[in-house]
Amino acid sequence: MRFTLQGGDAIVRLSYMEHSHTEAIRWCLSTGNETLVGGTLQAVAMLRLVLDQETVTNVLDFVESRSPHDGIYFWPAVAAAGWTGQRVHDFLTACVSGPRSDVVEAATNSLAGNYGTYRPL
Repeated sequence: MRFTLQGGDAIVRLSYMEHSHTEAIRWCLSTGNETLVGGTLQAVAMLRLVLDQETVTNVLDFVESRSPHDGIYFWPAVAAAGWTGQRVHDFLTACVSGPRSDVVEAATNSLAGNYGTYRPL
């Protein structure tokens, strides 16, 4: 599991250097592997990547198809500080009312336009 999380992070970070992070993010999402996607979303948040609306939709579709009790919500809630649109606002608002205190904190920060300070692993 740890290897896959780090794998998703590495894929996005390496693709970011080549300016093709959108393709890498979409590929990771297409695998359906939650651990790989978790690492991908962690990298998106830590790099503060501003995604295009289609990629944001892809990310939120993936995340929102899971239970709000799932930890997969955390990193998109952090990353959304730099995203725009009604869908993002609705996602963050739902996260603020969610069951996980870590996601509530991240979403509250993002709604205020702040990334917050988080230490992965």
